Amino acid sequence: MANRKSRRAGNPLSALSDAFAFTLDCQEVMGRRLARLARGDSGALLEAQRMVSEKVNVATMASLAAAFSWPLGIEVATARAASHYTKAVSANRRRLRAGS
Repeated sequence: MANRKSRRAGNPLSALSDAFAFTLDCQEVMGRRLARLARGDSGALLEAQRMVSEKVNVATMASLAAAFSWPLGIEVATARAASHYTKAVSANRRRLRAGS
């Protein structure tokens, strides 16, 4: 897996593809969350609270990951910070798909 990741890191088309997939996942999560919020039931309130707490948590974890990996270089720090966001979006996508 690590070898595959290192090969992909140098390929600009892979990076573009990963960024595009991340964007689509973000749009799906936002759409599903908006649909839940629009219902206005008790699940909507829970989703709004979860959304805010997750954003604070992920931003904190990404900042710490970037800060602690900064001595390894800007690329490593950026990748480690971004991994927190991609994991959170993927988890939300899976959770929201299962709940719809």
